[in-house]
Amino acid sequence: MEDKSVEFQEKDLGNSEVMADLIMRDVYIMSSPALEVKGEVYTEEEIFDTNGIAEDRLYKILDGEINGKE
Repeated sequence: MEDKSVEFQEKDLGNSEVMADLIMRDVYIMSSPALEVKGEVYTEEEIFDTNGIAEDRLYKILDGEINGKE
């Protein structure tokens, strides 16, 4: 995302405050990375495919073309 000039904030899933926030929102992440856009959390399975980053899907998420789970 850095090479596309997308601003983001990285958070450590090992941080108990980060995990507590996710759990309080009923979001359970077993592995990273995860991506939160406009309050919706997308897991590794949703942003990667068998070839690596699913760029088309990622850009649709970032552009607001995909809202919520499909």
